Amino acid sequence: MTHAFYLTMGGFVLKDPSGKRMGVLSHHDIKTLCDDGYIDFPSISEDEINDKNKTDGLSKCIVVFQTTWFVVQFVARPIKGLAVTELEVVTLATCSLTAMMCYFWWYKPMDIQFQTPVYLKKSLPFSPTPPTPVSPLDEKIQEKVDDAADVEGSTLILL
Repeated sequence: MTHAFYLTMGGFVLKDPSGKRMGVLSHHDIKTLCDDGYIDFPSISEDEINDKNKTDGLSKCIVVFQTTWFVVQFVARPIKGLAVTELEVVTLATCSLTAMMCYFWWYKPMDIQFQTPVYLKKSLPFSPTPPTPVSPLDEKIQEKVDDAADVEGSTLILL
């Protein structure tokens, strides 16, 4: 999971054989370039990724401790006969989200400063970035532009 976080955070950068930076690799880029034989799959160990990490177990444990302490106090209030406020109930709901976030982000590296270079084995016949997704609105506008281009001297009104 650490490698997936590292990839989506922009941890791999594509470079040509001379060392010129060509762009940050996405999961789409790595799959395409590896399948077509343009690059070797980047080899970086989990320890190397964790070495780049800007957080440590202590800061993560502090978050877990504070959240657990609040939950214990929340449960103890009704037992002691004290009222529970709406704010505390909402905070308890937030604590459940915090617990899920801590679980999923425990191995997530933080703040990647120096990316891992991936060098091309041969030159690319295409751009290393995936195409921009097209929305349905963009498709309708393009259809109108194409239709208007078919009629000479027409004025395109999109509204």
